[in-house]
Amino acid sequence: MAVWSTGYRNNLPDSAFLYIAPGGKKDGEGKTVPRSLRKLPYKDATGKIDRAHLQNAISRLSQGKTNVPNKGALLTRARRLLANAKGKSITPAFPACGFKDIGNGRWVGWFTNPFRDRDRERFKLRALKRYVDWANKSADHLPELRFWHLDTLRMGEADQVKMAGPFVVAAGVYADDERTKTMRAYIASKDIEWGMSQGFFYYPADLIDGEYNDFRAFEVSVLPREWAANPVTLFNAEEEKSMNKQALMKALEDAGMPPEEIEELIAGSDKATKEKAAELGAAVGQKDGEEAEAEADADSATDTEIDGDDAEEADGEVEELAAELAEALTEVAEGKALREKQDEKIGALEAQVKALADAVAELAKREKARKELLPRATQQALSLRDAKMAEDKEVIDDGKQQQKALDANVDATKEIDYDTDPLGWIAQQAGMA
Repeated sequence: MAVWSTGYRNNLPDSAFLYIAPGGKKDGEGKTVPRSLRKLPYKDATGKIDRAHLQNAISRLSQGKTNVPNKGALLTRARRLLANAKGKSITPAFPACGFKDIGNGRWVGWFTNPFRDRDRERFKLRALKRYVDWANKSADHLPELRFWHLDTLRMGEADQVKMAGPFVVAAGVYADDERTKTMRAYIASKDIEWGMSQGFFYYPADLIDGEYNDFRAFEVSVLPREWAANPVTLFNAEEEKSMNKQALMKALEDAGMPPEEIEELIAGSDKATKEKAAELGAAVGQKDGEEAEAEADADSATDTEIDGDDAEEADGEVEELAAELAEALTEVAEGKALREKQDEKIGALEAQVKALADAVAELAKREKARKELLPRATQQALSLRDAKMAEDKEVIDDGKQQQKALDANVDATKEIDYDTDPLGWIAQQAGMA
């Protein structure tokens, strides 16, 4: 194997690497910096697959020499790319799909595409775009997240559905309940490739020559990727349902659920799913064969089918797209958490401000009352003073009268001098007699 120098590797485009870790930025040439985030190069500067470097990447992944998440998916992709490079084309046994828990209570997955599956059926690209447009018209149209298509095992809700190249990608939040927490822990503990599949409704008239011209997904499910090839809907063959049920029951047993609870979950889900599909069908409305064929003919002019070999390349592209989307959603979630903390602080400050405002208002109220009461209190005090003064005057007058009387008595008992008042002396003497 020819050794590529650091300078040579640094000049390669991002597409020459099997994996690019999140957290970097794009430089002016559209290449990730720092360059150390780019791992496992397998294409040369011309964009051609270098089989020796691809084989080396497979060896490093197999031996655990490169620390990357979702190692199994990267190994599968690398081995298929190597087989194609050797001229041994491998048509994938299932459409490209995937699921990731991106932390902060969020998930992301890509669940449908225009590739033909093992039953040689596919969704037309225009049908996918129509579905995405419909899903984003109302929050009620967005699919719920389930485990293995069980209506009785809902794990969350999608809050956005978008096209990423030819793939339909959904992202959303987990439910905050114990059963969901149990299933999240189970999914994280299994070293397998997890995929995503959709439960969808369609009218028979919209399936023409193995191509779906229109559909409406009402749920997306996380399940082992090998079982995501043919979504478990109302229209699967009974034998496939039987095989799927056995695998599902085994998964639930591994997750620690008792047998009676498993049977109850599955039995309740079948009925609920049929009711949901019927409800969705009534909301969408019926479509006759002629209308469906007219739509199909109009779509054929712009629809391009992607074969299995191209799907392998697209599978890698969607891994990168999903990683970028996951990183962006993580940043959004972290920003939301930061905003919530800031809102909490602001709420506390607003509560303090309100308490202060209430205290100021109470003081103002008391001051107003004081000012209203002051004139009345003053008047009452003056009235009391006047009454007291009047009472005191009466007492003083009575004292004066009593003093006058006493003075008179004193005058009456005073001995009169004859020389000074002989007549008074004679009268006094006559009275005393």
